[in-house]
Amino acid sequence: MTALKLAPLFAFTFLPGCGRTPRFTVHAIAQDAPVRVVNVVRDGDNLLAHVIVKNTTDRSVEDFTITYAIVRPTNCAVKAESDAPAQIFNQVVQGLPQPLMPHEQTEITFRSPPTLFALTRQRLEQWAQENNARKLRIQIWIRSVTFKRENVLPGQAFNHVGPDWHDSFGGDVPDPDDAARQACS
Repeated sequence: MTALKLAPLFAFTFLPGCGRTPRFTVHAIAQDAPVRVVNVVRDGDNLLAHVIVKNTTDRSVEDFTITYAIVRPTNCAVKAESDAPAQIFNQVVQGLPQPLMPHEQTEITFRSPPTLFALTRQRLEQWAQENNARKLRIQIWIRSVTFKRENVLPGQAFNHVGPDWHDSFGGDVPDPDDAARQACS
């Protein structure tokens, strides 16, 4: 497995109630994956409004899943209940309107709520308060990829089960080493 690297996309702070100032950072996990998240662009209050992905292969991609996890990094609890990193929320979104062609880059737009992928500052503030967090890190990555079946004749039955590629993360926090590196002091 290739070592994971996180590329910072953007960070911001704001002042919620109770005198705390939680910090939120969005990072795309760099993976050795057939499809990669190359950028995330916020739009107003929606932090994941536009996710730009790229097919890095010579094959067409029929479908893939994008996942994000909201993680409280090491030592970032407001009250010292635990210094371990903790996953607060995990969301998976699947589906492409059309195949992603070889080496094609495309933008997937997730408009404001009620879409499943919409992530607002207000919701992050609520999670920070509910989960005793001074800092939250949003890790976003590709969970699985299914390639388009080639050379299947029209009318020919073809049964395919499951994705052709799947990430290799285990545990509650996708990249616990990153969560430790982003620790609060």
